[in-house]
Amino acid sequence: MQTDRRKKLLWGILGFSPWLLFFTIVPLLLFGFHYVPKMDRTCKLDTIGLIYVIGFNLEVFFVLICYLFYIGKLEGVRSGKKWQWRAFLIFGHVFAIPIFWYLYIWKQGNSRSNDKVQRMAESRR
Repeated sequence: MQTDRRKKLLWGILGFSPWLLFFTIVPLLLFGFHYVPKMDRTCKLDTIGLIYVIGFNLEVFFVLICYLFYIGKLEGVRSGKKWQWRAFLIFGHVFAIPIFWYLYIWKQGNSRSNDKVQRMAESRR
């Protein structure tokens, strides 16, 4: 049970990492280190700014690929809905990944939420 919760939290950290990077690294680069990415007249970023941009994009791409593979292994979801989630993740990845994590990873297997849903379904009968 504890390892299952840890896995869910790791998937959550992975899913929220683009937000964490954006809201921590960008302000540090701009204000904390007294460093401002500079562009010369040819509109090229200096080396540190370029490394940050490339590294951030690679990290977001890695997170997206991980979640796309996870959707493929997900059971209990119709194939059409999987394709909808894949499209949503591809086009709105930074916003869609935390939503997908909450709905399909964090809530999945939580005994309290499942018991509550089962009780509601039984009361409707």
